[in-house]
This record gives sequence, structure tokens and C-alpha cells, in this order.
Amino acid sequence: MNRCFLLVLALAATVTLLGCGAQGRCNPLTCGGCCDATSDRCEVGNTVTACGAKANWCLPCASFESCVEGACVRSGSGGGAGGGGQVGQGGGEASG
Repeated sequence: MNRCFLLVLALAATVTLLGCGAQGRCNPLTCGGCCDATSDRCEVGNTVTACGAKANWCLPCASFESCVEGACVRSGSGGGAGGGGQVGQGGGEASG
């Protein structure tokens, strides 16, 4: 009886220790954003300093990029102006 109790106690302690170790890890089950490589913490993943998704490592975006849906994408502005028109001239007289 004493041996059985010790075996159950050892098994419970092992399961508890394994559970504690896995709990703080950043992985796809616990993180929808990105994982900080230094702290192994889950970040939201939508900033230029920590951009990423699906528990991949967070990456900083370049100065000309924005973080969109967990990915660094080139940002910028562009535009143009367009105009056009024609002036028609002509005339004549018809007599008859």
C-alpha cells in the first residue's frame, strides 16, 4: 500500500511539473499573435516593433513598412491628378 501511494504521488508530481513548464511557453495553442524571442511571451503582433502571427517570432518592420495582419508590408502614399478635356470649335452656316 505504501509503494502504491508513493508511485501515485511521484506520478502526480511529474505531471504537475510538466504542466508548469509548458504553461508559460508561447505556441500556436496559446498565441494568436507573435512570440517575443527574448521573453517567449505572446504579443498581439500588430505593431511595427513586434509584427507577426500564428505564434511565429515577432519581427520589427523596416522604417518604410507597416504591420498589417501580422506581416510587414511596404507602406507609402501615391496619387496623381488627372484631367482632360477638349474644346471643340467649329462652325459654319448652311444656307439653302
